[in-house]
Amino acid sequence: MDDRVRELDRGVAVEHVPVFYSDDFVLAAHAFDTTRKARWVAESLRRDPIPGIDLVEPKSLSEAEVATVHDPAYVTAVVVGRPLALAESAGFGWDPAYWPMVAASNGGAVAAALRALQVVERVDSLPPARVPRSVSCARPELGRRRGDDGAPRCG
Repeated sequence: MDDRVRELDRGVAVEHVPVFYSDDFVLAAHAFDTTRKARWVAESLRRDPIPGIDLVEPKSLSEAEVATVHDPAYVTAVVVGRPLALAESAGFGWDPAYWPMVAASNGGAVAAALRALQVVERVDSLPPARVPRSVSCARPELGRRRGDDGAPRCG
């Protein structure tokens, strides 16, 4: 059995893993693999749930939230489709469902990032002996599980 699976079985890492998905992720007429694969994964999890994997619908971001990281004129163009060249500057054709897709998918990205930060905070609070090897290798600054040469022991 893989060490990561054993660590999860012991409850050291994460008890439940959320998979953030909304049907709004696939609203836009422009079809591309990323969104369609997301739907396939969600449909699979609905049909055949996996213990410990939770399908969670994230909150869509507002125009104001998206405008904190994008130019407000660009956000407005994506919402209303004008000017069209700006609305389509990311390489996707604009349609009325484009903005709801953007707001939902970015809400999912934010939710996943926030969840990852919660997990890191939990792991950082664990005593060194309980930090999963996979985390020690990914985050050597934790200073745990080091070999004689001072390097993280990952193998």
